[in-house]
Amino acid sequence: MGAATMEVKRMNWFKKWVKNTGEAGAATAEPSGSGGCDHGAIELREGTADFEWFVARAELETKHNLAHGANHLSSLLSFDPGNKEWIELLEQYIAAEPDVDALIPRKKELYYSTEAMRAYIWHKQGKFGEAVNLLANVANAKPDSRYLEEWALSWLEPNGAVESLPEKVGWLLFSVVLNRFPECQMATLRRVNEAKRWACVAERFFKSHPTEEDAMLMVRAGLFRKAGMFEEAEALVQADLARRPNWHSATALGLILRQKGDPQAAEIAFKRALELDPTDITARLEAGDTFFEKELWEPALGWYESALKMDPRQEWALPSAQFCRYMLSNNDQHVNALVDLAKQGNQRAQGVIYQAFYNGLPEPVDASTNLIRQFREKLTEDRNSLSGQLQLSLSSLEAPSNYIAFRLELESFGIEPHLDITVLEIPKPDPRQSCAPVKYPLWKYDGTNASPALPAPPAEVVEKIANLARRRFDAQENWAAASRVAAELGAARAAEILAVMVYPPAMPKSWNALAWLPRVQLCALQVIANLDQGWDEPGCVRKEALLSVLLGPQDWTTVAAIRVLTTIACLEEVLAPKIHEAFEQLIKCRPQGGYCCWEHTLLKSWQQLPHLFPAEREELQKALKEYEKHNSE
Repeated sequence: MGAATMEVKRMNWFKKWVKNTGEAGAATAEPSGSGGCDHGAIELREGTADFEWFVARAELETKHNLAHGANHLSSLLSFDPGNKEWIELLEQYIAAEPDVDALIPRKKELYYSTEAMRAYIWHKQGKFGEAVNLLANVANAKPDSRYLEEWALSWLEPNGAVESLPEKVGWLLFSVVLNRFPECQMATLRRVNEAKRWACVAERFFKSHPTEEDAMLMVRAGLFRKAGMFEEAEALVQADLARRPNWHSATALGLILRQKGDPQAAEIAFKRALELDPTDITARLEAGDTFFEKELWEPALGWYESALKMDPRQEWALPSAQFCRYMLSNNDQHVNALVDLAKQGNQRAQGVIYQAFYNGLPEPVDASTNLIRQFREKLTEDRNSLSGQLQLSLSSLEAPSNYIAFRLELESFGIEPHLDITVLEIPKPDPRQSCAPVKYPLWKYDGTNASPALPAPPAEVVEKIANLARRRFDAQENWAAASRVAAELGAARAAEILAVMVYPPAMPKSWNALAWLPRVQLCALQVIANLDQGWDEPGCVRKEALLSVLLGPQDWTTVAAIRVLTTIACLEEVLAPKIHEAFEQLIKCRPQGGYCCWEHTLLKSWQQLPHLFPAEREELQKALKEYEKHNSE
């Protein structure tokens, strides 16, 4: 499908904001040839759900070109195959044109969205096996799509449905499903519950299609493991090992025990796998990873070195071993070797370097943060070098979280702080004011003195957020953990969760305030983001709460909101335009004069939104470079 020239009025703000960059202009693409796909008159952002919905609905109303409308409808459904309104539109298309080949002409080049819609229609026509097979292939091509969960599960769960699936189709389907799910601790609660449904459906299939194929046992055990059904997974492989000792089940047992959090028991299982196949390298790598994940560097290194004896250039073991050696010796030569491997294209080396040295939250760099660092250094040398009476004179109003950080830092040394702050200038627009009316403002001001606008949260809520903040920083795993806390607390406690951002828990001994407070604030908002789903539906708690933080009084909490909203936009692409609009609101409130604590994060994060036109992304990159140049001088 071709695309047409379209004016994007929202791009005008770039011209006003970025100096000397020129007009951003309109996004253009070559119009379609004979397909009639000319949308020049439509003032909607091309490629968004609103655009696809508009075109698909218009074509159904006119019946001028149903195949063209169906093409747009398939793109619409790719955003959310479970959207009831969009499914109803699909049903209307099927009623208007029952011939699937007329509605979706098959071409040389296949697209996952149109083939998924074909599978839906096939299923409706009674072609059950063909529909499931096609949808499995679609999911294999597009692993992050939602078709299998929104469509296939409801096809397979009724009594007798999955049992009637042809054997080859079932094997393909469940192999694809296994590969689409992360390990349990890396998955949100919603995904874990979906994995449980798949594991139960898969067991019904395999019981109706019994086999002793090792690969299928690995699939069954893997589905149980990824669903967090560890007892079922362990019982399955233990029974197989008792019946016929084999490498596959021993390795599967090691993986199960590793995910259960028992590295020593997992190691015993991997050793058993090596007794059954001494030439195997996989079990050695899995054992190494088991200890690597727990930051037990010495046993991890032993296993990686065992693998390297078999293959001195093994692409996973070599960088893993170098990092273990660095952690044990603190010798930079191992880091240098790791960097060399990364430059040569070794992906494991690149991943380890990023996770160890670049992954994490940057500390704030407001003017006051330099004082906090200096105070910590002095107090570390001599606890009596400072009293709690501090007088600060600031040229411009700063984020109120600076003063929370002062308090946390001094309290960690047993000092009760008393701050006397003088602010010489208030920037315009006033950062004390919300950019828009919000339900949950975090801060209120008496002149230039800020105080929390929400009541202090219960200790139970504070401790749950603190537990999240103390975890190792890993974007995916932290998001998954937040989803579990969200389920425990519930949407009714949104205000209490938000309050933790301005009433943070005490700082652990191994932390400093400039690392701890932003971490707490991010974790709180990650929980908020997982309280419910959707966006524009009445009563959507996460939308109200997140926009309250983003558009309320400006602070480090604004930074956390930008990060969390960017994650939502990437995970739920249908919401990217809504979040884009919220970012536009925020940037209009950027104070002129003085330091803006959220600007750098916004410029970097905004570029990650998946719906942007190339010209928009380029303007953001230019703005970021200009910002970094200005602030480095």
